[in-house]
Amino acid sequence: MQEHQYTYFLTTLGRELSQAISPPVPFDDASAHEAQESVSSVIGSHPTPETLAELTEKQMEEMAVAVGTYFECDTPPAEAMRTAVERILWHWPPRISQVRDTGTPALQ
Repeated sequence: MQEHQYTYFLTTLGRELSQAISPPVPFDDASAHEAQESVSSVIGSHPTPETLAELTEKQMEEMAVAVGTYFECDTPPAEAMRTAVERILWHWPPRISQVRDTGTPALQ
């Protein structure tokens, strides 16, 4: 993924996470950047569509706990994390992210 594409991906990631975690996170506290930072311990500091697509149910639960800890609030439901990831991947499906780089579908 090229740098400008990665920036767009991160924008989508932060936006979808911030919407998914409010409530219990107060809307004013749930900026896109803060939302992404809150789950970086689970998804890493350089997430990709491929890493999000491979998240397990346990990792979704860990993301929810990480959000609650980071924002010092109630833990959002794991379903909120799952919804956010689904929405992110709707915009940035793993295969499409590879097609954008090369112009051809990735071979499995």
